[in-house]
Amino acid sequence: MRNRLLPALPVLLLTLAPSIGAAQTALQLRWELVGDSIAHDWGASRAAFTLTNRGTKPLPPTGWAIYFNALHSADTGSVGSGFIIEDVIADLHRLAPAAGFAGLAPGASIRIPYVTGLLLNRSFVPQGPYIVLDEAKDVGVPLNDYVALPFERPPQGTGHDPRVVTPEHQFTLDSATRAIPASELPPVFPTPVEVTAGAGALRLAALPPVEAAEALKNEAAFAAEYLRPYFGTTRKAGVPPLRLEVGPVEGQTSPEAYTLVVDSVQGVRIVGASPAGVFYGLQSLRSLLPAPTPRAGLVLPAIRVVDAPRFGYRGFLLDVARNFHPKPAVLRTLDLIARYKLNVFHLHLTDDEGWRIEIPSLPELTAVGARRGHPIDSDRHLPPAFGSGPAVDRPWG
Repeated sequence: MRNRLLPALPVLLLTLAPSIGAAQTALQLRWELVGDSIAHDWGASRAAFTLTNRGTKPLPPTGWAIYFNALHSADTGSVGSGFIIEDVIADLHRLAPAAGFAGLAPGASIRIPYVTGLLLNRSFVPQGPYIVLDEAKDVGVPLNDYVALPFERPPQGTGHDPRVVTPEHQFTLDSATRAIPASELPPVFPTPVEVTAGAGALRLAALPPVEAAEALKNEAAFAAEYLRPYFGTTRKAGVPPLRLEVGPVEGQTSPEAYTLVVDSVQGVRIVGASPAGVFYGLQSLRSLLPAPTPRAGLVLPAIRVVDAPRFGYRGFLLDVARNFHPKPAVLRTLDLIARYKLNVFHLHLTDDEGWRIEIPSLPELTAVGARRGHPIDSDRHLPPAFGSGPAVDRPWG
């Protein structure tokens, strides 16, 4: 029922408040960084909202409020006359008219300056603004005509503001780089401990047989998956094999160490100190593979690679509590971190802004804790966070 109601929210607002509904749906909101004040170990930023009425009816002096998310609050007493900016909960704030605001005529604009904590980059910019009318406090409508202007003013004096990414500055940075010849690039990434080029190349006209012990059946399946795009399922007699083995790696003590040898006659051999080492050897083999041309065969340069990790803990954190990602994105992320030989995956499932673990005996954990939206005092969802806005069906809410 709630989902069917969402498309009708603007109409509902017009019905409940005909005198101001048209104005609020045509509001334009702009935000800008004005400058910074920095002294010793203290700093603050001067910012401003500009509210413009693009509608045909005036915006009244009372009866509405704009909600938005931002990491910093507005300093008490710093907001321009006629308005207040107050904290609601967590990073959610509320901009509302106060004494001295006479309303906003069609076509008119009003600037609302305020002081806030030092804004280091765009992640500190207000996000996800939406308007709520007093006559319909349970309904929020996004202000779609909202733009946060780029940081274009240096914080003090002259010079480049490191928070600003302009085309000119990026061009200056890029001009110092050079195109690295392919011959100077490592054939395997991340750069291994040792790489020795061999003589000739291994030419494969059909899918090579994968020889591996039962303990390496998962790695053998990965190997076949990596090579199949080049050959389909075509097999021929006499094709050099791909051998996967567990054994000592000379000169290395890490259980994740491996040796990868591509020989023009003997084929491919990967020896890992453990199944994990074999798996990382397969990732290095993937680095040697060209873009696949179906059924065109495969040519690999003869090479010997010896590698072991410098760090035993190589982690990646994916935060789905604060910003949700669907299952395909999580699986794709796992594939990528494995390819770069990371070995720890921190899937951040719970935090103040979201609960993503489904527990059948406690359904409210996800029925409520995995959804964000307006109204903020609802027992059906959490309040908006990180610009998720008022609608509970937003994918990042």
